[in-house]
Parts: sequence; structure tokens; C-alpha cells
Amino acid sequence: MQHCVASPDSFCAGYIGGVIDTSHALFCFPPEVTKREIINITIIYLRDHPDMLGLYAPNLVIRAMRATFPCKDGR
Repeated sequence: MQHCVASPDSFCAGYIGGVIDTSHALFCFPPEVTKREIINITIIYLRDHPDMLGLYAPNLVIRAMRATFPCKDGR
């Protein structure tokens, strides 16, 4: 994920999109959110939490989404 922080590109967008597609039940997106917004939110989260960059990459994407789009039902 360090690559995505330094230079976001189509690889990062595809990677983040893949994680979102396979774990979307863990967070609650508003209907109007776009893929571009999700990617930007993830990159901002990574830049704001550089100490986490060594963690398992899919977990970083999930953490960013759960922090931004928590579910009210406690998921």
C-alpha cells in the first residue's frame, strides 16, 4: 500500500476496488458514494496513518472504509 500513498494509479484503484467488492458487507456506503471517492478516502486514510502501512493491505482498505462508513447495526 506504500505505492498507493506515494503514487496512486490504476493498479491502486483496481486493488482497492477488489477489496471493496469482496468485503462490502463490513461497512455501509451511502448510495451516492463513487468508486473515485472510495479510492481517495482510502489514500487519505493511508497518508494519515503511516504507522499502519506495514499491515496486511486488505485490512488497511477495510479499516479506512469502516472508519469512514461505519454501520449503525454494529457490523
